[in-house]
Amino acid sequence: MKNESILSLAGRPSTRRELSRTGVRAEALESVTLLNVGCGRNAPATWRNIDASPTVLLASIPVFGRLVPRPFPVNVRYGNIVRGLHLRPSSCQAVFCCHTLEHLTYQGCLRALHNMFDLLSTNGVLRVVVPDLRKLATVYLEHTADDAASRLMRWSGLGEEVSPAPLRRLLGNSRHRWMWDQKSLTEVLRNSGFHEIRSCTYGDNPIFEAVESKDRYEDSVALEAVKA
Repeated sequence: MKNESILSLAGRPSTRRELSRTGVRAEALESVTLLNVGCGRNAPATWRNIDASPTVLLASIPVFGRLVPRPFPVNVRYGNIVRGLHLRPSSCQAVFCCHTLEHLTYQGCLRALHNMFDLLSTNGVLRVVVPDLRKLATVYLEHTADDAASRLMRWSGLGEEVSPAPLRRLLGNSRHRWMWDQKSLTEVLRNSGFHEIRSCTYGDNPIFEAVESKDRYEDSVALEAVKA
């Protein structure tokens, strides 16, 4: 699929930068939804940024939310991609999901991919980035230190050295629940209905320019897929 077909919808540019170059009003962006799933603090203004953190949910409560410390930018909205979002089907031209799927259970990941597929328009593009389990396992197998197994548990985020404080357990979701390598992630993307699945790298598709960070691709699997 050519990038030119990704970058425009009905002949209009997709990014605010491109809109300003052509003199088109920024409001035109509202007809093109660029969805950033599990955004954390990465919330560019040109994207619809959602996160399932309980902190974001509490901060959204009228009046009470003003009392909750907000570590996230104000344009981050609460949304649980596993349960489903209040967005129209086929309303998104691109979805970015970076270091989020590994925090879900296996079944939760399948539901999330199904929901993201449903939200994408025809020829819409999904980009997924997750830690590379195969690389972690290779480092573990090649490591000769006696504490290699302990290091793997720390690096993978699968273990807990100490029990977190109750409030942190309630408000946080930093643990990794299911890890992926390129083959397994490709398989579930294909089974979810995606086509043209390819390995991708930082900066190789301009539509994701505003939302991606180079360091998030390190030691990770990054795949791009299309809803045909």
